[in-house]
Amino acid sequence: MSKTANPPYIPFHPNPSKPRFKVPAGAVDSHCHVFGPAARFAYAPERKYTPVDAPKEKLFALRDYLGFDKNVIVQASCHGKDNSALIDALVNSNNKARGIAVVGEDVTARELKVMDEAGVRGVRFNFVKRLVDFTPRDVLESIAELFRAVMADTRKLVPLEQEIELCRNYVEIEQTRLGNRLAVDWQIGAYHPRAKVPQLLLQPVIENAIRYGAEKLPGKADIVVRVRQHGFVLEIYVSNPIAPERPEREGNQIGLANIRGRLALIYDLEAKVETQMRRDRFELTMTLPVERRT
Repeated sequence: MSKTANPPYIPFHPNPSKPRFKVPAGAVDSHCHVFGPAARFAYAPERKYTPVDAPKEKLFALRDYLGFDKNVIVQASCHGKDNSALIDALVNSNNKARGIAVVGEDVTARELKVMDEAGVRGVRFNFVKRLVDFTPRDVLESIAELFRAVMADTRKLVPLEQEIELCRNYVEIEQTRLGNRLAVDWQIGAYHPRAKVPQLLLQPVIENAIRYGAEKLPGKADIVVRVRQHGFVLEIYVSNPIAPERPEREGNQIGLANIRGRLALIYDLEAKVETQMRRDRFELTMTLPVERRT
């Protein structure tokens, strides 16, 4: 039993009885939690309650005892937005569990991808006041839109207008965190109304510009996003300031390698990504054929 558990949260029964009803083969426990252990997966400071530790080993043992085949593990509100315990349970479930995470306005596409690969298949929005603090509706809607996009096929072509709108929503999420420190100059030129691009092509670039640029600067950071069409070629340009100490950009390079790989897979040699450092700014230019397929 956790020594910090709130008085109302009594320990679970050490020897639960097995119901007379036998669940059918392949049955799934569709809503369950893992709690801690607190020594490894700390509970959130903003939690409304502190439960008794009930780690994945206890959950899996109970699942087998009751005769269930699989679990849907839902992120417990006492763990807040730190999904570490959930992800740990999923990757150690022998492919017998899927998860529902809790995320905030600062979640990144990269973090959602990690969750997806671990087995997360949805996001929980909790509106029970005794369990969580209030979150504005527009923030929840923006998170949901980003999650839908990340979970989709990254080879899928989407309207350029849709990709730009997704990026605008993502920037709004980040501005709730960074406030007036983050400003984006959207220079969107004319382009074919049916122009298509690979889904989540531009958003990771803007995410990098914030994570490895604007976020590291003490003052205001101006990011430029320019989209233009030249004949049958689409040009996408992103420029962001860089902190004087030149932060480690390993994660950024991994993201750029993924973008180059995706473009090569879809367009072969017709698309390219170029980067350069100029006047304390990092500049990225992508060029690709204008896709108008319906």
